[in-house]
Amino acid sequence: MKTSRCIGWLSLALASLLVTLPAQAARLALVIGNDDYVNVRRLRNAAADADTMAAALRKVGYTVTLQKNRDLRQTKDDVRAFRDRVAGGDEVVLYFSGHGVQLGSDNYLLPVDVRSESESQVRDDGLSLSAVLRDMRGARPALTLAVIDACRNNPFEGRGKAIGEQGLTGVAGASGQMVIYAAGEGQKALDRLSDTDPVKNGLFTRVFVKEMERPGVPIDQVLKNVRVEVHRQAQTVRHEQVPAIYDQVLGNYYFVPGAAPLRVSSAEEVEQEFWNSIKDGRDAHDFRDYERRYPNGRFLPLAQRQLRVLTAAPPVQLASIKPEPVKPVVPPPAPQAATVPAPRPAAPAPLACAECPEMVVIPAGSFEMGSNDYSDEKPPHRVSIKSFALGKYEVTQGQWRAVMGSNPSSFKECGDNCPVEQVSWDDIQQYIQKLNASSGQQYRLPSEAEWEYAARAGTSSKYWWGDTASHDYANYGKDECCGGLAQGRDQWTNTAPVGQFPANAFGLHDMHGNVWEWVQDYWHDSYSAAPSDGSAWVAGGDQGKRVLRGGSWDFIPADLRSAIRGRISPDSRIINIGFRLARTLLTP
Repeated sequence: MKTSRCIGWLSLALASLLVTLPAQAARLALVIGNDDYVNVRRLRNAAADADTMAAALRKVGYTVTLQKNRDLRQTKDDVRAFRDRVAGGDEVVLYFSGHGVQLGSDNYLLPVDVRSESESQVRDDGLSLSAVLRDMRGARPALTLAVIDACRNNPFEGRGKAIGEQGLTGVAGASGQMVIYAAGEGQKALDRLSDTDPVKNGLFTRVFVKEMERPGVPIDQVLKNVRVEVHRQAQTVRHEQVPAIYDQVLGNYYFVPGAAPLRVSSAEEVEQEFWNSIKDGRDAHDFRDYERRYPNGRFLPLAQRQLRVLTAAPPVQLASIKPEPVKPVVPPPAPQAATVPAPRPAAPAPLACAECPEMVVIPAGSFEMGSNDYSDEKPPHRVSIKSFALGKYEVTQGQWRAVMGSNPSSFKECGDNCPVEQVSWDDIQQYIQKLNASSGQQYRLPSEAEWEYAARAGTSSKYWWGDTASHDYANYGKDECCGGLAQGRDQWTNTAPVGQFPANAFGLHDMHGNVWEWVQDYWHDSYSAAPSDGSAWVAGGDQGKRVLRGGSWDFIPADLRSAIRGRISPDSRIINIGFRLARTLLTP
């Protein structure tokens, strides 16, 4: 079982001046960890996380003052005494681990003796984060780094009192500061990954202290690495935790200065690089060269298969292929439980704009939706689907920019043909409204039932290609069994350009992996009383959560299955969530 703790919010505020620090500049840190709360729920990892952070800071050269289980008077004395020690040009770290709450537009850090009678009482008993940061700026340190490890959900929620709007809010730092959270708003950070997890620290802390010790890595890259790794590990236990970053920093900051260690490529990496250079090519000589160089190579079966294709027929002249905007696809006879009749003729409107996605017609049919693998996938039930059109690919960064004028994606280096990510469900509604207005079409998100029907493409196996996950068919994270590098076509660190993997029987690419895909439905904990006509389920359920389908580039194979379901707030913007569009077809 996974457990979540109320010690999961990290705010990191730092200011870096574009000057050379004087030789006498000090590196000072104040670390506070509170577990033993009297009037609100006790915590169990705050002190341990403070110990670990203090040790890590000492290791990279900070003089650390460590305090635990402090009441309000002690906390204010600690902060005041520390502030008096700071001189201009110093490098400063503040770390607080414990409960926190938002009151109005400010965050309050809670000492162990905080009372819970009213908001005004909590305000009097708490420590204003904004005031602490503002006061610290007055000392003119060269760098201020505030590490606040506290809840991003409300510690008073469910106590019968309207105290605080939520957990700590996303207060960004002033110019020259960075604010970093260990979890998104409303999320809980994992205390541990399982009941048998031997590590005493929360997930964020254990990842963060490891990354901060790497020499020569800029702080912004360290934090991106932390965000990706925390999210990846949290997803292995089906928990949503994504560190959020607010950056106003000028210049570079290093936990450990110096050049990054020289890295020499291994023989396996050299082979990988050679394969990457030829795998998408059409020259048979390249694949014969691979056979000659690597007679026992990891990619030999793929190279030999490509050779058979290239030597059996002339290369396809891709430039001569003109895709149609909506292309009917007739699937092969369903070998398993699903029944998919041949498609009825549809009359989709012609493509009206360059930014409109390429669509394929999904034929009408019925299928068994869900599985017995997880409770939220039960009970399996029969659903009938009307013919509709669905995007052949996930919506790309280029298509999003053409409509919205900007690209919110984290992985811009991947290019315009990579899926757009970091778009919320709410953002997509604005995108659809603008696209419909400019194109004259009526695009929408698919329903959850439509999505699963299209992903299965007439099969009842875990994936459209069978019951065994394969990097030849999808871009996803490490395999549960092996934990090593991907074996097969999946050689991307993050997202892959759309269409790099084979299409299913309906002609759809990347239904498994690459990015999670938003659908129209509200979240329901099971399929009890779910619609049987394929329509979006927007009655009842959790009106504060929308459904995600399909898994992503950083998820394990179990979370790529056709039946897998995810849920998240519709205003969430995450580096592994995108979407594809649907259209309702009018019968002639």
